[in-house]
Amino acid sequence: MTAAFATARGERMNAALADVAAHRYRQALAVLEELVAGDPSDAAARFNLGYVRLLCGDFTRGWDTFEAFRETPGVVAAYRSLAGLPRWDGRPFPGRRLLITREAGFGDLLQFARFFPLVKARGGTVIVESAPELATLVATLAGVDEVHVTDGITLAQTPFDDVLPLMSVPGTLGIEADGVGMPAPYVRVDRGRVAVMTQTLDLRTTELNVGLVWAGNALQGSDSARSTSLAALGPLFRVPGLRWFGLQTGPRAFDGGAPLERLGPQLHDFSATAAVMSALDLIITTCTASAHLAGALGIPTWVLLNDPADWRWHTEPTTSIWYPSVRLFRQPAPGAWAAVAEAVADALATHRVAEVVAR
Repeated sequence: MTAAFATARGERMNAALADVAAHRYRQALAVLEELVAGDPSDAAARFNLGYVRLLCGDFTRGWDTFEAFRETPGVVAAYRSLAGLPRWDGRPFPGRRLLITREAGFGDLLQFARFFPLVKARGGTVIVESAPELATLVATLAGVDEVHVTDGITLAQTPFDDVLPLMSVPGTLGIEADGVGMPAPYVRVDRGRVAVMTQTLDLRTTELNVGLVWAGNALQGSDSARSTSLAALGPLFRVPGLRWFGLQTGPRAFDGGAPLERLGPQLHDFSATAAVMSALDLIITTCTASAHLAGALGIPTWVLLNDPADWRWHTEPTTSIWYPSVRLFRQPAPGAWAAVAEAVADALATHRVAEVVAR
C-alpha cells in the first residue's frame, strides 16, 4: 500500500492504513470508500481501496480501483504511459495482435501467467513483454505466441493492434476469486532437464531436499518487511535429516550463517531455477518471485509471510487460493520472524518424518 500522508484528508488515509496493519479490514474499507466517494480523482485512495478489496477477496470491485496504482505519486514515473494506444477490452479479437505489456515484478508475471490461455481463447496472436530473466520460461507458457524482451520502458518493437498492461489482465477478463485457482502446474519444465539436475545434485531419498530463498529484490518498496536473514531462520537448520540448497540470487546469496549448498550464483534465469526447484522435495521462501514460480510449478512450497502480508496472500491463515501446493506461515506481529522460524522448524520435523516414511 502507499505510504503515510500529511494532509488533513491524509489523516483519514493514515487511519485506514493503520486499520489494515491491525487487520481491521471492515473499518479500513469504510474509510477508503468514503474518501473515494469524496474525491474520485484521488489515485492513492482508489488504489488503497482496490488493494484492501483484493486482500479481502472482493475481486468484482477490486481490480478496477487497484489499477490506480499507476497514477499514485512516486509510482507514475515508473510506468509507461499507454495513452492513445488501443486498449483491449476483453472482447474476442480474432486475426488481431494483442500486446501484453510488461509492468510490476517477476512474481506478478508468474502469478498472472495462468490467465494467458484465457486471453488466447478469445482471439488471435498473444504477445508478451518480458524481462530477460523470465523470457525463456515465458516462451513455454500456454497461450503465449510471441515473447519480446524489453527493459520495461521501451515498448516492444513489434506490430500490434491492441495493448493490455499485465496487471489489468484479470480485471479485463472479469476474474472472480473462485476463478484464480488454475490447475497446477501451469509452468512446466522439461523432465529430462530435471533428471539431469537430480543426478548433478546427487539427491538422495534418505534425506528431505529443501530449497530456500530468504530475501527478495532489495529495491522493492516493501522488501525490508518481506525479506529476512539466514540468521533469523536458524531454528530450521537444527532439524535433522534435511539437506539445504540455497536458491537465493543476487548479493544476498552469499549471506553467512547456515549450512547451505549455494546454487544461487548458478541460477542465471528463472528457467534454470525452475529445473532445480522441480528436482527438490520442498521449497521454503519468503514473499518473492520464487514463491510464485514454485507455486506455478505445483511444487510443495512453504511461504513465510511478514505482517501485514501482501494482498495476494489474502487473510486465510495457511492456504492460498492461487496455489494449491502452497502452505503459508504468517508472522503473528510485524517483524516477528523468530516465531515464524520456530513454527516452520516444528512443521519441518513432522513433514520430514512423514515424507521419509512414505518413501
